[in-house]
Amino acid sequence: MSWLALSLFFVVQLIVYVFCVIRLGEIKKHTGSSHLKLQLLDNEENLFDSGLYVGLGGTVLQLVLVAFQVGTQNLMVAYASTLFGIAFVSVLKIFHVRRFRRLLLLEMAAQRDAGHAYDASPYST
Repeated sequence: MSWLALSLFFVVQLIVYVFCVIRLGEIKKHTGSSHLKLQLLDNEENLFDSGLYVGLGGTVLQLVLVAFQVGTQNLMVAYASTLFGIAFVSVLKIFHVRRFRRLLLLEMAAQRDAGHAYDASPYST
């Protein structure tokens, strides 16, 4: 039963992770400006944290089952749900979201600098 619960928690977290990566891909493909993409990325922050919420929910569910003596009496399974949530959200945010956010910020800075270089013309008033 413990392996079944661990596998279930892992699969649920994997599904949440894949859904978030797909959503991130949709933002990347958006035809808007870098500024708009950054705003869309900020808007999805709660979605990208959802693995933490799902992990905590799995832990609470397992602890309730332990309290009512349903199934196995293994606290490791309960805390593994939160651990999976932390691991998946960390990978998502560090290796996907952070990298994309950095790229957008660099694009915005380059656009801003190009605009200032144009405005610095000796013929501008």
